[in-house]
Amino acid sequence: MSRVLLPELVKASSDMIEYVRAKRSIIDEEARKIAINPRDLELQVLLHLPRLMHGNSHAAPEDFTEEVKRLASVMNNRVNPYEDWRTSPGIELTNPHETTFVEVREEVACIIQKRFHYLSSVRLNSFSFGLETHDHRLASLITLSPFDLNYMHPYLPDGVEPSNVLVVSRVFCFDWAPWNAVSYMMGQMYKRLRCTRPDVKMLLTYINPNLAFKAASLRASNWVLFGYEKETRYAYLDKAYITDRQLVRQYQTADPYVLYNRLGDRFEASTLRGVQLDPLQLYAYFLDKDLYTRYSYGFEYVFRRP
Repeated sequence: MSRVLLPELVKASSDMIEYVRAKRSIIDEEARKIAINPRDLELQVLLHLPRLMHGNSHAAPEDFTEEVKRLASVMNNRVNPYEDWRTSPGIELTNPHETTFVEVREEVACIIQKRFHYLSSVRLNSFSFGLETHDHRLASLITLSPFDLNYMHPYLPDGVEPSNVLVVSRVFCFDWAPWNAVSYMMGQMYKRLRCTRPDVKMLLTYINPNLAFKAASLRASNWVLFGYEKETRYAYLDKAYITDRQLVRQYQTADPYVLYNRLGDRFEASTLRGVQLDPLQLYAYFLDKDLYTRYSYGFEYVFRRP
């Protein structure tokens, strides 16, 4: 497969991120009230802000403040039943080697995905690993899902079939987890997959630059750029962010125009407000060392979001 060069497509920095960072004191204050990490609340604000925008016009200051308070309340109600999960253990963990790499039960993974992960959605038909403390508390989670991105099949490297690919769909780490926990967990995952799933040659994962994710840790651990997915859109149902997969499960479509006609003002989408988001980035990791040798330069494919 030939390498497709990308023109000037990705912005150096999102204006929306700069706008939110300029109002960080509001986010910090609301996060402090409910004892959560301000970055967690910032993610929710960045994810939901487009529903208050019109084209490149940002939300009015009073609307922004009200939305931050609303999202803080939603987050507080979501995690409160599991307060002990996010509370630091009595003994401080300073090294990920003090934890045990384990396979995580589906019901536990679902709680973290729904209650703590910023997307607040469960990936079905998946399996998860994590780092567990000596008293069986889960410090971090990584979820692997089937490769269902059919429009990318023709772009897979030579020798890689769709059945040889898994998607890293969720990564989460509690604030009290030891430093470098995610990198250590991913390293353990690679070892486990090479031993138990020799059919898996390649991993893919998404990076969303609109949320200020930069993929620096991925690049440092031999992940390579696979491509960009254009026409990024956010959708909301009853003011809550909802993924395309959830929409398809519930309504058999993720088309924003069809859904708005069907659901009215209950449904909102960034595209309906003329908000242009930066393309999502896709990164690849080759569990097969020969593949990494052949494709370590990465790719720059451009996909259109279906």
